[in-house]
Amino acid sequence: RGQVLLENPGDPESPGWNVHPQYVRLSPEGYPLAGTFHEPVIAVYPVEDYRRLDPMAGDRIDELAALLADKPAVPDRIPFLPLFNAGQVFRANVEYLDFESGSGVRFLTLYGQYPAPVNNHELFYTFQGLTADGMHVVSVILPVNHPSLPASADELTQNEMEAIWADPDYYRDMTASLSAESDGSFTPDLAALDALVTSIRIDR
Repeated sequence: RGQVLLENPGDPESPGWNVHPQYVRLSPEGYPLAGTFHEPVIAVYPVEDYRRLDPMAGDRIDELAALLADKPAVPDRIPFLPLFNAGQVFRANVEYLDFESGSGVRFLTLYGQYPAPVNNHELFYTFQGLTADGMHVVSVILPVNHPSLPASADELTQNEMEAIWADPDYYRDMTASLSAESDGSFTPDLAALDALVTSIRIDR
C-alpha cells in the first residue's frame, strides 16, 4: 500500500524531527509482526529536497554515500534517515546490498533515549540506500524478533536493567550474539527481508 506524503517544512521553533520533503511511503501488507514500536515502512526521499529542508539530513546523506563507497566491514557509525529524537544504541548483522536502482547497507538496530536493552518490541531491520544516480534515498524500517531476546524492556526487572547498564560490554556482546545467528532464526527471516530490499526499483 503506497501513499505520497506532502512536504513538512517544520517549525523554526521546533527541533525539526518531523521535517521531510514530499516523499513516497509504502506499508507492506500482511506483515508477520504486529504491535511493535515501529511500523513496517519503505520510504523513498528525493535527495535535493531533503538537503534543502534539513542540512542535518544532507549531512547524513553525504555520510551514507561515503560509507557505501568504502564499505567497511565493521563501521563505527551508520547514518540513518529519517531523523529520530533518540540515539542508535547498537547495530548488528551488517551487510551491504545492491537493489535494482542502487546500493545500500542493512543492519539490525534499536533507538532509545536511554541505554535501552535489546528487545523484540523495539528491534528493527533497516536498509539505508542511495540510488545509483544519487537522486533518492531509500529508507526501510521493518520490525524483527529473535527468540533469544526479551519481549520488551518492561519484561526486565530493575536488577536486570541495572546489570545491563553496569556492563560496558553489553552492546558489543549483543552485536556479536545476534550477528552470529542464522538469518532464518529471526522473524521474519532476514533473507526474505533482503530479497524484498533488493527488488526495490525507483522509476522516477
